[in-house]
Amino acid sequence: MALARALECKPNSRDILVHLREHPATIIVDDIDQMLDLRNIEHFEVFFEIINQSPHQSHWILSMTKSNLDVIDKTFKARRLFGKIIDLHEVDLDECRDILLGRQRLSGLAIDYPHTFLSDLALKFGLSSNDEMFFRVLHEKSHGHIRHMIFLWLLSLKSCDGKSIDLSLEKVTDRGLPMIQEFSFPQKMILSQLYHFHFRSGRRLSRKLGVPQSIIDNELQYLEYCGLVQSRSVDRTTYEIPKHLVMPVGQELKKGGFVDESTHNI
Repeated sequence: MALARALECKPNSRDILVHLREHPATIIVDDIDQMLDLRNIEHFEVFFEIINQSPHQSHWILSMTKSNLDVIDKTFKARRLFGKIIDLHEVDLDECRDILLGRQRLSGLAIDYPHTFLSDLALKFGLSSNDEMFFRVLHEKSHGHIRHMIFLWLLSLKSCDGKSIDLSLEKVTDRGLPMIQEFSFPQKMILSQLYHFHFRSGRRLSRKLGVPQSIIDNELQYLEYCGLVQSRSVDRTTYEIPKHLVMPVGQELKKGGFVDESTHNI
C-alpha cells in the first residue's frame, strides 16, 4: 500500500524506508512499466531512489517488457540497482514439459493425455507417445512463451474425477488470430500500443497516433466487439488486451512488423 501511494500521490520516501528497515520484505512489482506516465515522472525518480536506498534485507523484484527496460534504464539508470536481470526467453520443448509437469505434480492428480489419430499412429510406429505429442502441440502453439504456454495448459483441462484429469487439445488447436492481418492500419496501431504499454486510454491513443479521438473510440469499440480488447475501467476510458490473448496478438503483430521481435517480458 505504501508503494502504491508513492506512485499515485506525493510520495514520502522517508516513511517507506523506515518501514522497510523495521520490516524486512520482498517487494514484487509486476509490470512496473504499466505505471510509467509522463504526468508522474518525478514519482518514478523517487521510486528508484527508494530502491537504491533500501536496506540490504529488502529484496525488490520487478517485471517489465524488454523494450521498456531499455527506455527506463536510459532515464533512471535502473540496471545498476539490481543484482540480476532475467530475460524470460523462449523455452525449448523439454523445459516446456518440465515446467508444466512440475506445476501439475503439486495437485497430486494423474494425467490422462488426449488420443488423436496422429498420436495413435505415431505410437503404433514407436515414433512418439501421447504425452510427447501433447507437449509438442502446446510448445508449438505458445512459441515457447511461458505465460501463454501455461494458459494453453489450463485451456486444455477437460474434466477431473478427483483422481485424474482429462486433457483435450480441442480448445488449444483452434486458438489463432489470423484475422488481425485483415485489420486496418489504425486498428493494428492501437493493438500494438496496447501490446507494448499494456493499457492505454482513448485520449492517450489519440495523442500518440495523431488520430481524432472519435475515430479511436470507434476503432476501440470494433476491437472490443471482436474480443481483442476489453475495458479495464468502470468509465470505459482505458483499454487493454485480455491477458490470455496478449501472446497470440503479439505474434500476429510481429508478422506485420507492428511489434519489434525483441519485445517480450523479462
